[in-house]
Amino acid sequence: MSLATWKAEFYPVTASKVKKKDAVAASLLKWTGMTKKNLAKHSVEFSGGDVFDPTTGEVFYNYSETCALCAKYATPNYNNDDCGKCPLFLSRGEVPCFVATGSERMLSPFAARMTSPLPMISALKKAAKWEEKNKKKAVGKKTTSTTKSGCSVCSR
Repeated sequence: MSLATWKAEFYPVTASKVKKKDAVAASLLKWTGMTKKNLAKHSVEFSGGDVFDPTTGEVFYNYSETCALCAKYATPNYNNDDCGKCPLFLSRGEVPCFVATGSERMLSPFAARMTSPLPMISALKKAAKWEEKNKKKAVGKKTTSTTKSGCSVCSR
């Protein structure tokens, strides 16, 4: 097992190629891959918020370039506080993932990545629920029907 096998399971599609409708699922899949159990399964390590292969020295950098949500929703003139219509941003009350809310006690989900992926996983699960709730509202307003297609990232 290696970083290559980790990527195959948890980052099978690069952020820029993920479909917008699948961005939350792709992000959740990537962050779930950073749990201790999933890292151990692939013999890789969590180091400073990134995934490191101690055998090869290869690093998967966990930042905006590898974030499907940033790739799909950040506005062209991204100025560190304009995340466009990102479901994570919107589900947090229009607070970027790298800014702490009052309940987070000065450590945002993205900043917490230095020691644990769990705050971001929790935030992404909330974003998925927020997105689903808002899709249902939007569907109720539409007059034409749409067909449901599976996620291009995790085959759901």
